[in-house]
Amino acid sequence: MKELAFSSIPVNGLVSKPRASGRTMMIDLGLPLGWQRDFLDIAGDCLDYVKIAVGISRLIKGDILKRKIQAYREHQVMAFPGGLFLEYAYSHGWIDRYFRECEAVGFPALEVSDNYIQFAPGRRDRLIRQAAERGFQVVAEIGRKDGSTALDDLVADCEDAAKAGAAVVLIEAGEIMGDRQAAVLTRLRSALPLDKVFFELPGYWLPGVAPDTNFRTMMTLLDALGAEANIASVLPDDVMTLGSLRIEIAGNIRLGDFAEGA
Repeated sequence: MKELAFSSIPVNGLVSKPRASGRTMMIDLGLPLGWQRDFLDIAGDCLDYVKIAVGISRLIKGDILKRKIQAYREHQVMAFPGGLFLEYAYSHGWIDRYFRECEAVGFPALEVSDNYIQFAPGRRDRLIRQAAERGFQVVAEIGRKDGSTALDDLVADCEDAAKAGAAVVLIEAGEIMGDRQAAVLTRLRSALPLDKVFFELPGYWLPGVAPDTNFRTMMTLLDALGAEANIASVLPDDVMTLGSLRIEIAGNIRLGDFAEGA
């Protein structure tokens, strides 16, 4: 029995893979292979991308990392190393070496970010083009962790990254937190196709992030953008919760949409 359970009960917002929107990008902080395989058996249908965070790829034995990437591939999940690792390699003049290593372990995608490094004008977009020319699907992370990017600059950076060949742009969580959240969502939605943009959830390691922050942020994004919102940096424990929110049988259920006793 390979179809979803309870398939006789219709729900809203349920879209099969491959999908162009309503995608989920999980953060992998070093999941063991056995746990990962079991997790994918349960949650693989709800998952589209996975970021092996920060420098964790450097801490995993090569054959294990290849098996992790292949397990994701078998479930139609695009795996890529966190952009901070690319920033580290670039800052030391090892970017070609980094690309070769990504190819060697089988990463189908990689992230280009500038969280901690200030690229010269146009350099980030050249890196995106270089990576795309080598056959990687490029995730371009845009914005700063402190949310300090002027809104016009944020939109322009997203447009430039897309023109350079990024498959999707990932908006840093800091840029959509706080008072300007609505303005950022409105501008980005009008500037770029919704299927091009992922919105990142704040990491639990950041100041001011409470246990319920990610849940409330997921609710806000889905309320503003609908089930089609692409949401990133989702912790493994929250992947199925987000899936439940997308079909509106979670904290956002609207029982009034159904006839009593139907």
